[in-house]
Amino acid sequence: MPVSRISGSGPIYNLHSDDTTFGPFSQVILATPAPISASILPRTRGFLPIRKALKTFRYVPVLVVTHTDPSFIPTAPSLQRDLHFQRCIQSPQAKSCKGMVESTHILHYRSPYLRSSQAFQTTNPLRLPRKETILSQTWFERYLPSLESVRMTREIFSELAQGREGIWFVGSWLGEGIPLLEGCVESAEGVVERMMSHVV
Repeated sequence: MPVSRISGSGPIYNLHSDDTTFGPFSQVILATPAPISASILPRTRGFLPIRKALKTFRYVPVLVVTHTDPSFIPTAPSLQRDLHFQRCIQSPQAKSCKGMVESTHILHYRSPYLRSSQAFQTTNPLRLPRKETILSQTWFERYLPSLESVRMTREIFSELAQGREGIWFVGSWLGEGIPLLEGCVESAEGVVERMMSHVV
């Protein structure tokens, strides 16, 4: 059951789903996208500035396709790298792709276990791989950094909001650089280190 809201105030919180209440807890870690964190935070006055800051983080839909179609990378092995980018070329057939860039990661490039499989993962494909080569495809939302959200991360979430009244935040939107899984891990490690420093 997904948590839909948090009630209480530090140091005692309860988590609520549609039909269940969990708790009490003295510490809560929100490993959710920024807008979801904003929607479930306690409705107390102390969290109003944090909720407002969380709403500055913008997300965009992303399609990731895992496939075996080699037409997404250069045919010459000397031109093949771990990651390839392809910019949209405007044409009457491709009117809706202005500003789009696809990236294709060669999954087998570094792994001896995958070398014989010729597996690729393309993010935001400008065209879909051949149907018979598609292994999986997933839509999700990815954080899109802006000057405002980067400022909020540095000013509010790096110090002021983290651990405030026992509420912690982790996610790709708090990591440095491109918002990927590494940012999730980086922010989670930071929270654990800070929590442990309070325990010891």
